[in-house]
Amino acid sequence: MLESNRVPAITILVVEDDYFVREDMVTYLHDAGCAVVEAETGERAIDICKSGVPVDLVFTDVQLPGSANGFDVAETFRAARADIPVVYASGNSGNRDRCVAGSLFGGK
Repeated sequence: MLESNRVPAITILVVEDDYFVREDMVTYLHDAGCAVVEAETGERAIDICKSGVPVDLVFTDVQLPGSANGFDVAETFRAARADIPVVYASGNSGNRDRCVAGSLFGGK
């Protein structure tokens, strides 16, 4: 197999507490040519936002351990950068009232 020297097209933050789901997503996105930043909690994702790490898209689970959920993550990123795309994923249908404008919501 030839080594690829291509530059990743975009950087995606994957926020998912389930290790195996997160690893599957990260592998899929890497294979698609994306750079990936990982967070297992909402608090870690918010720290990444505050650190200034460049992120082009946020993909977040809604239910996360700790005090910050996926809605909190999306709201924090949108407060810092109003145009960042957000994709929510959840195993529950849940209340979507807190989804940021223009975001996508999908089941997993």
